[in-house]
Amino acid sequence: RAPWVKTSTSMGDCAQRGRLTAREVEKQAYRWYDLGLDNYEQAASYLARQREKQTRGAKVLGMLGIHDRLPGESEQKYIDKWEEMGVTDDLLRLAYDRTLLGAGRLSWPYLHKILCAWKEQGFRTARDVETASAAGKLRPGQPAPVQEPLPRIDNRADLERYEFPSLDLLDDYSEGQHSVSQEELEINNNRIRATLLNYKIDVQHVSAVVGPTVTLYKVVPAPGVKVSSIEMLHREIGMSLGAKGVRVVVLPDCVGIEVANREPSIVPLKKTLGNEAFTQTKYELPIAIGYTITKKVKTFDLASAPHLLVAGATQQGKSVGLNVIIASLLYAKHPSELKFVFIDPKMVEFTSYNSLLKHYLAVLPMAASEEDEREHAIVKDAKHAEEVLNSLCIEMDERYKLLALAGVNKLTLYNEKYRDRHLLPTDGHKYLPYLVVVIDEYADLTMAGGAGPEARKAAKNIEASIVRLAQKGRAAGIHVIIATQRPSVNVITGLIKTNFPTRIAFRVVSRVDSATILDSNG
Repeated sequence: RAPWVKTSTSMGDCAQRGRLTAREVEKQAYRWYDLGLDNYEQAASYLARQREKQTRGAKVLGMLGIHDRLPGESEQKYIDKWEEMGVTDDLLRLAYDRTLLGAGRLSWPYLHKILCAWKEQGFRTARDVETASAAGKLRPGQPAPVQEPLPRIDNRADLERYEFPSLDLLDDYSEGQHSVSQEELEINNNRIRATLLNYKIDVQHVSAVVGPTVTLYKVVPAPGVKVSSIEMLHREIGMSLGAKGVRVVVLPDCVGIEVANREPSIVPLKKTLGNEAFTQTKYELPIAIGYTITKKVKTFDLASAPHLLVAGATQQGKSVGLNVIIASLLYAKHPSELKFVFIDPKMVEFTSYNSLLKHYLAVLPMAASEEDEREHAIVKDAKHAEEVLNSLCIEMDERYKLLALAGVNKLTLYNEKYRDRHLLPTDGHKYLPYLVVVIDEYADLTMAGGAGPEARKAAKNIEASIVRLAQKGRAAGIHVIIATQRPSVNVITGLIKTNFPTRIAFRVVSRVDSATILDSNG
C-alpha cells in the first residue's frame, strides 16, 4: 500500500524526525498513507500543520487558565470553529469571564454559545460587547452577565429530612458514679509519705487528682532525691495503700503515682459527646475516646490517625471501645459524608448496625432483594470479606484518578472544589464521603476458612488488601480500624504495625503481646 514506507532509510528517517519508537513507525506511516500522504515530504508537512494547530490550541488554553496540557480532540474542534469565526483574543477572554459567572467553571459548550451569540450580533471585539451591554442592546435570549454566582452544592440535600441522633438516646449512668472521700485521700497521702520516708526519701509536697478510675498523687521530692529511687518502690507503695494496681510515672514538674480507685466510675458516653471538646471540634472525623485523669474529654481525629489498631484480651473493653468510636462518628457526620464497612467474623458484634443500611452502610451491589442486601450488609465470612476489601482497593484507585483530574492531593480539597462547582458531575465528578472500614476479630478472620490452600490464599489476599488500603487510603478518605484479641506476631505482622501508627491497647495476657502492640511493656 505504501512502498516508500518499506525502505529502511525511510523508516529510520520517520523514526528520527517524527520522534516515534521503532514499533510504531510502520503503523504511523500507514496512517499517513490513508490520509493521502504518498511520501515523506507530505508527511512532514502534515506534522508541521498539526504542531502549529497544537501551538494555537495551547495558546487558547493558556488564555482559559489551563497551562499543563494540550487541547483534547473535542476542545480542538471548538478552537478550530472559533478560528473560522475570527474570534479575537480579547473577545475570547471576555467570553471566558462571562462563562465563569454563568456556569461557575470553564464550560466549553457554554463558552461556544456566548461566542456564537455575539457573532450573530456582529460583535468583533470585547469593546463592542461592553458598549452594547451598557446601552442595553443585547438581544433577549443572548447570554448576559450573571449578577450573582450560583450557590455551593449542598451534599446533604438528598437527605434534607435526616436528623442527627439525640443525646437523650444515651444513658446518664448516674448510679455508676463513685467519688473518693477526702478522708481516703488524706490517708493515702500519709501512707505514701511514710513509705517513702522508710527508705529515706524526703518529700516536699503530695497532692491528689481524682479521676473516674484512677487517682493521681503528685509527689514533689526534696532536692537531691533521685526519681529512679521512687520508681523502684512502686510495689512497696502498692502494698502500703492496699491498692489493686499502682503505676509510677515521671511528669514535667513532679513524680506521679497512679492508684486504681476501689470503686471505679463509669464514664458516660452522653457526657463526652455533649462536651464542647467534641461538639465544637474542627476535626474531620472526631472521636471522643473518654476522659483524661483530670476529667477532660479526650478526642482525636481519625482522619489524621489515619488508621487504628485496637488490641487486648477478651472481656477487657475492645467491643465497648469500637462502639464508642462508631457512635462518635455517627453523632458527628452526616450520612452523605461518611460510610461504614463492617466486617464481623463473630457475626453478632455489629448486628445492631444493620438498621443503618440505607444511610451509613456501604455494600456491594450484588443482592437479589432488599432482604438479601440487609442480610449481607455486615460482612461475616472470609470469602465475602476478601471481595469487599478488593472492591475497596478498586474504589481507592478510582478516587485517586478523580483527585488527579481535579489537581488536588487529598479528599477535603477535592470535595471543596466540587461544592464550589469547579468540578462538574458531567465530567464524572461527585461528592466523595469518607469510608471507614471496621474489622473485628482480625485474627479469626484470617483463620476462618481453616488450613486449606484456598483459605490460606484468602487470608493472604485479605492481609494484602488491608495493607494496601492502609498505605494509600488516607488521601482518598479511606480509613481502617482493626481489632483483635490475639496481638501475636503472626497476626499483627510487621507490615500491619508499620501502617497502623495509632494504637489503642487494652489489657493483654502476656508481656510479649503488650510489646507487640505498644513496642514496650504495659
